Amino acid sequence: MRVIVLFCLAVWTSGVAAQDVDNCIECHAEEEDEIGAPVQLMLNDVHARQGLSCADCHGGDPNTDDEDEAMWDAEDFRGAPDKDEIPDFCGSCHSDATYMRQYDPSLRVDQEALYHVSTHGRLLDAGDTQVATCISCHDAHGILPSSDPRSPVYPANVPGTCGVCHSDAEYMADYDIPTDQQAKYSGSVHGRPLLDGHDLSAPTCNDCHGNHGATPPGVKSLVNVCGQCHAVMADFVKESPHEIGYEKLGIAACTTCHSHHDIATPSDDMVGNNASAVCARCHSPEARSMTIAASDEKVELANLERGWQGAAVIRTALDSLRLMHALADSIAREAERAGMSVEDVLYDINEAHGRLTRARSVLHSFTPDRVLEVTGEGMELATRARDAGYQALDDLDYRREGLALSLIVIAVLGLALYAKIRDLDSERNPS
Repeated sequence: MRVIVLFCLAVWTSGVAAQDVDNCIECHAEEEDEIGAPVQLMLNDVHARQGLSCADCHGGDPNTDDEDEAMWDAEDFRGAPDKDEIPDFCGSCHSDATYMRQYDPSLRVDQEALYHVSTHGRLLDAGDTQVATCISCHDAHGILPSSDPRSPVYPANVPGTCGVCHSDAEYMADYDIPTDQQAKYSGSVHGRPLLDGHDLSAPTCNDCHGNHGATPPGVKSLVNVCGQCHAVMADFVKESPHEIGYEKLGIAACTTCHSHHDIATPSDDMVGNNASAVCARCHSPEARSMTIAASDEKVELANLERGWQGAAVIRTALDSLRLMHALADSIAREAERAGMSVEDVLYDINEAHGRLTRARSVLHSFTPDRVLEVTGEGMELATRARDAGYQALDDLDYRREGLALSLIVIAVLGLALYAKIRDLDSERNPS
């Protein structure tokens, strides 16, 4: 194995520097502990593939086989950085736009600056060396591009990468934050498509919290974070009467109803004035006094009562359209299976479903009249489709009745013709 490693790395370095042998590789490949491990890891490293050698990061003189001359006597030898030095260590290249442009002009060069304003970076700058740095997520050697499924920062691997620290209750004990985020995310509406369905478009930790500038979203910024994907709903929330109420209560818009990491698949059951609806958490008679007490500023009781009534109106409108759409679709499919032409009916049904989908977005305005406007259009379309479907089935029955009557007439005529032929045969052959 050592021979293979040496050969591969010799090929790598031969096209990079004007040197016959990289003595960093020669010496470290002979070691089998943590000193030798980087040699093999560098075989697939993104830096090595770009022609960079050990000395480009660590300094020193790779042209000599004398240990002192190679490292300790070399003026530019940096060795392995301390943890609090790592962001600046990596940033010496990655923050240099001119230098990075020769390798990949599309790469950002603000990662180090973002890191220092992140929660991790601020804690590190304050002396906490337990927090994550560049190598915590990317590794130190053997760094792979984020598009490589083996990379710790490949989208499907990100929850596990963050979970190395954030799911370790003992490691996180000093930070007074939960450690069940990864477990909750894995079963959420976002986690299942990514982890089970391999849908790389599904959001993961860094999509909401940021990458190098990772910070928990604040109360006021949360709707904008969710709005990166759910833009329509976010706009409705910002225009809604809840926006003022949320601010007075000091709560976040989206997570108040949908939760944080364990976001469930949304359904119409979340809306309404029944005890299981999320509306009940603030608007039910039992919750109103607690809602008011939780506010630093007065939340009007009348608004809470109107919200409870409005929730019932919205839920009724959604249920009515959903049931009418399902009925119309069932009738149309029955007619279609029977051979009737129902293209126009199915078009109306599809349009009605579109109104139902839109109504589920508009409900984030928390304004019953706006929801009723959309569901009203949907009800008109679905009702028309239902009636047209029934008419198609009536036409089918009429055709079947006509066919049955025609068959009876044909059968009677056939029997009469048969009898007439028998009579004629009898007359011709009296014997």
